[in-house]
Amino acid sequence: MTDVAIKHLLELSTKIAPPKTFIVDEDEYQLLSFEHISKAQEATVTALFSRYNTLNIRLAQAPSKEKAERAATLLYNIRMELMCNLTTLPRDVAEKLPMSAQVQLLNAIRGEVGGSAPDDDDDDVTDAAGVDEDL
Repeated sequence: MTDVAIKHLLELSTKIAPPKTFIVDEDEYQLLSFEHISKAQEATVTALFSRYNTLNIRLAQAPSKEKAERAATLLYNIRMELMCNLTTLPRDVAEKLPMSAQVQLLNAIRGEVGGSAPDDDDDDVTDAAGVDEDL
């Protein structure tokens, strides 16, 4: 008899790897992935990423300073929500992080959840993301 290696298309598991960790001011926090949050939180996070991407485009194309500032404020709030939904970092600590650290953390979050929602100019997606058309 010959040894024939059986090739499987996929080898899946129901085991969930523990969350990765990161440090802020010597305190350890967890970086969560979709496997670590509820289905309801997953839907919320997906919508937040979509809204964040849409608002980034709106900020870049803002026709006035006021609309740009409004978009920037909304982006800040969504960034905080993403950090608080996908880490164990408390919001008050997240708000104290300098912008460069916030960006690093958001990039780590994106990497952990497999990237962000794709940009889409379709009005239905924009409406579902909760972005004001007047931005």
